[in-house]
Amino acid sequence: TILPLNGVGAFQKVLVTNGSTTRTLPTIAANGLSTLTTINFANNSQLQTIGPKAFAGCNNLTTVNLPNATNTIGAQAFQNCTNLQTINLKGVSYIGDAAFNNAFIAQNDALATQNPVSLDLTSAQYIGTGAFDSSVWTDSNGSQVLPGESNSTEAQNLSKISSVSFSKPLTTLSAYAFNGANYL
Repeated sequence: TILPLNGVGAFQKVLVTNGSTTRTLPTIAANGLSTLTTINFANNSQLQTIGPKAFAGCNNLTTVNLPNATNTIGAQAFQNCTNLQTINLKGVSYIGDAAFNNAFIAQNDALATQNPVSLDLTSAQYIGTGAFDSSVWTDSNGSQVLPGESNSTEAQNLSKISSVSFSKPLTTLSAYAFNGANYL
């Protein structure tokens, strides 16, 4: 694996190669790593879980190629990955709270319609609170909090999400799941 821990390093692309042994990517694995643009997992990867905040704040991340074995995205795993454009979620059944909060953001209406994002959530059974919320929620101290928490304020961003596919297994679609997805 060539994955920096806690944002240490100046990688632009990450290729996780020891997929046959890695089952869970740890919490805050590459949190805040602003140089990261692409994540690819080896074809034989058995990675099942992306941990909470694993890639949160990787604001230049555009592409994530998850292995077929991945079925869980932890809370806030890709929060504030504002430039995220492509991720395959087809085999993912659990998407945690705020997993993609403030991700897939467009700077203006023209960019939102030129580069729309389609999400295949046909395996999803649980989509957590604010999972794809395009807003930034803060408390009275200005610290980012989960969507809709009491005494929080919302700053709306423009989401590039234009279509979402669901299927029969979906059992929970939580509050604020697609808040701010104006083109959905």
